[in-house]
Amino acid sequence: MSKIQTRREIADDLATAQAEVEAIRIERDESIEANRAELETVKADFQVQIDALTAKADEQVLKINDLANRAESAEASLIEANAKAVEFEAELATSKDALAKAASALKNPAVTDATMTNADGVLPAAQADAEADAAELAAKEAAHAAAPKNIVEQYEAMEQGPERVKFWNENKRKIMAHYDNPKNEVEE
Repeated sequence: MSKIQTRREIADDLATAQAEVEAIRIERDESIEANRAELETVKADFQVQIDALTAKADEQVLKINDLANRAESAEASLIEANAKAVEFEAELATSKDALAKAASALKNPAVTDATMTNADGVLPAAQADAEADAAELAAKEAAHAAAPKNIVEQYEAMEQGPERVKFWNENKRKIMAHYDNPKNEVEE
């Protein structure tokens, strides 16, 4: 009898253990399903955030490209403006030279007298020729007196600019000859 009773107890214990195992299996499966559902929710939330960040990044890339295009355009405009400024500076230097020459000519009484007219507004031909010759001679003498004595002095007296570069290119050998042998001045 005790064998039968022990078999029943073992069968009952086995049935109880199988029930507990089944309960644990069901609980595990429910937990796995709950975790999967929570994982899917988290994945969906992350995907929404990733999509939002991707959209913002695309927007920022568009802004950066727009700014880069604007910068290139501004740089091109600046280069063009600098080129025009250099051109205008050269024209200004030429105009200043012409103005200085005109002011110098006006200071010369012979030139001023040569431009004056009589009461009828006409200068007599002989007087005009004589005054023109005198004015021309006086202007040459004044220019010669004011001009540097040699090419090197003239070059060194010039300000930086296109005129000085042109002068250098035209008189390079004479200027370099002076610097090679400064005591042997090369006359113009």
